[in-house]
Amino acid sequence: MNDRVKGSLKVTRAFGAGFLKQPKWNDALLEEFRIDYVGKSPYINCIPSLYHHKLGPRDRFLILSSGGLYQYFTNEEAISEVELFIQWSPEGDPTQHLIEQVLFYAAKKESW
Repeated sequence: MNDRVKGSLKVTRAFGAGFLKQPKWNDALLEEFRIDYVGKSPYINCIPSLYHHKLGPRDRFLILSSGGLYQYFTNEEAISEVELFIQWSPEGDPTQHLIEQVLFYAAKKESW
């Protein structure tokens, strides 16, 4: 629902969010936060999705992020943001730059 698991979580793998893993954790929530849990099977799990990449001479950085970054950026856009930032400000903090950009886009989307 709304491109989210039960309208709540964007990702299908998470360490938390027990209410999407077992009905008993959903039942433990206050009523207004519960989802309509159908069946006994988990909606999500915490088994990671791994991708192995051999580092090459063109690899300059690694982006580790939560799903929040990808609500506003594609992989290519996030890479481009970091590459441009490193060119403009080699001594700067690309992590802080990405956070600022996400906040900017989130505010723009919400019309703040």
